[in-house]
Amino acid sequence: MLTDWWVRVPAIRLADAHAPGPGATFMYEFAWRSPAFGGRLGACHGLEIPFVFDTLDHGPDQMLGGALGDDPPQRLAAAVHAAWIDFAARGDPGWPRYDREHRAVQRLDTTPGVMADPYARERALWDGIR
Repeated sequence: MLTDWWVRVPAIRLADAHAPGPGATFMYEFAWRSPAFGGRLGACHGLEIPFVFDTLDHGPDQMLGGALGDDPPQRLAAAVHAAWIDFAARGDPGWPRYDREHRAVQRLDTTPGVMADPYARERALWDGIR
């Protein structure tokens, strides 16, 4: 989605700027696609909030337009919630930190995994632009 691109690139640039610092930087991409509106919402902004707080049991109406659908993946909610709790409690969500060499990004979806520099092409478009 075009709007996602406008948010993603600045987030990647911010992570690059913080990567050499003393604090750990972690990147993730929430990629579970909403089934609402025939799937046209995709993995829209804010969709991860019920997963972060593990509130899927509050029903589909907690998101505008029923974006969660009728059967959102509870297993994903448990994993996302645990990662946020681990990060808050220990400073480590359970995946490799982001650095300029590997640029690890955790993909949060029904099939999760760590991606190495998945946005190299988009990042290169912004080289030299402030």
